[in-house]
Amino acid sequence: MHIVHEFIRFFSGKPLPLVAYTQQETETWRKIYEAVKDAQKKNACKEYLRGFQALERNCGYSPHRIPQLQGISVYLRGKTFRCIA
Repeated sequence: MHIVHEFIRFFSGKPLPLVAYTQQETETWRKIYEAVKDAQKKNACKEYLRGFQALERNCGYSPHRIPQLQGISVYLRGKTFRCIA
């Protein structure tokens, strides 16, 4: 719920806040991340896999670190001229 409170205070046009995730949140992320990676091996097309690998390289996606929305937004803005918020 911490992330919800952080983003309630967010206003469009300002930098996205950095979130200090808890150990429990990071552990939940790890479990979901690993399940998604397993499912990708069976079900994902090559375009999706390339996109996901780019997020891993450029945005900090990994099983041990929840990426920050600010970093994702900056990366996407450079690729699509759009940001998350």
